[in-house]
Amino acid sequence: MAKSLSYGLNEALIRGAAAIGMSKLPADQTALGKIAELGTGILKEEGERRQKAEDAIDNTIAQVLADDGTLSDQHFDLATKQSQEYKEAYMQGVRMNNDEGNILKTKALNDLRKLSNSSNEETVLRKNLAKQKEDGLLSDNLDITTFNAYLEHDYTLKYKNNKKIYEINGTDYTYDDIKLFQNDLKNLDIKNINDTQINSLEDYVTYNPQTNTKTFKDERFNRIALDSVANTKRGFANQMKDNTIGGQQMSDLIMNSSTIVEEFEQQFPGFKFVDADGSGEIERSEKLDMIADAVLNTTNSAFDLQNSRQVIADLLTADARNKAQKDGLFYVDPKTSGSGKEKDSIFMSAVGGYVDKAGVDNDVALLNSDAQDMPLTNSYNNLSWGRQKGQYYYLDPKTSKPVKTNYNSLLAMLKFDKKHGIERSAFIDLGNLNDGLEKKPEGFDDIKKLTQSITTVNRGDKNSG
Repeated sequence: MAKSLSYGLNEALIRGAAAIGMSKLPADQTALGKIAELGTGILKEEGERRQKAEDAIDNTIAQVLADDGTLSDQHFDLATKQSQEYKEAYMQGVRMNNDEGNILKTKALNDLRKLSNSSNEETVLRKNLAKQKEDGLLSDNLDITTFNAYLEHDYTLKYKNNKKIYEINGTDYTYDDIKLFQNDLKNLDIKNINDTQINSLEDYVTYNPQTNTKTFKDERFNRIALDSVANTKRGFANQMKDNTIGGQQMSDLIMNSSTIVEEFEQQFPGFKFVDADGSGEIERSEKLDMIADAVLNTTNSAFDLQNSRQVIADLLTADARNKAQKDGLFYVDPKTSGSGKEKDSIFMSAVGGYVDKAGVDNDVALLNSDAQDMPLTNSYNNLSWGRQKGQYYYLDPKTSKPVKTNYNSLLAMLKFDKKHGIERSAFIDLGNLNDGLEKKPEGFDDIKKLTQSITTVNRGDKNSG
């Protein structure tokens, strides 16, 4: 049964068993001293030699067993047993009184020295762990069951290959395993560094005077984000539990990503997802669950630390870029000549004004392309769209969720026609969205509203969205 442990400020409570421990010590501790004092000087006269040696070794043993009330009873009992064995070996060396006996004594003293160091180290460790827990310094990912069992002496202590083994709930832990708990400190680097960068988003937006456009410094943001992620499995696991981004858990960043499934499928085209619920169809949520587990669960066979670190950095970068877009940091006033006519801009009814012509030309070039896959692109009116295996889709500006669509409805949302250089398919008028459509795309009924909302946002209301 576990012993209760107080984490109060009174150190006497942490030393709860001190009185009991003292009662187990030899009555006379006045000779507690340094092992180094044991030497040939105490062997001057044969009549006193053995008594002095025994007194000295008893005092050394007392030092070993001075547990300050922090060692468990079973730990104390084992240390006592070992100390007596080392004492017998030492006294045998004293009785031999020759070179071989001196070797035996030296070994016994060394064994006692190791036992003493081990006991003292453990008392310090246990106090430190209790203090770290009391001060709230440890990770939320802490194995609290094993941690508390160790502090409360709720284990079976044994030795294997001269190493202390703590059996806790049927699992063996070495002393080195237990020591790792003191390194499980809460690490909020990801959140703190990301918050600092988000507060300075303007520094990551650069202006290109030749194209009169602004772009995001993805590489710089990504590098700083990557450096904030722990580079050990244990540290990574702790960070994933301790850090939040905009109130979201790290797992939420993956589950709410609009493109991670497509990116994952592109990077690992042979990967087989599993129909977890047996519905006969592998839903997007099931794919997200499997990707999240592979990225965050360090015990998953597919887990790779460096890949996972990069995924987290990429998600943080994408999140920052999207925020910069929503905050209107990519907006550029169109260039005009002295006559008032636009030089490098073009009037687009979708935004009710002039926009950078280079952005429109980029959209047109992609729409005229026959490529089966197109990267996610921010259009001139900030609609994010792309093409995956021949399927067009756009991101709902309110939810950032992908919505399937087709070529003609995408043209309507962008308000493109032949005068803009479109070469493919039929064209549709925003006033009659049924024209030229073979099948209503998903979200068809909301296209007018969506286009209107996008128009509103891009007319200069930078606080919208």
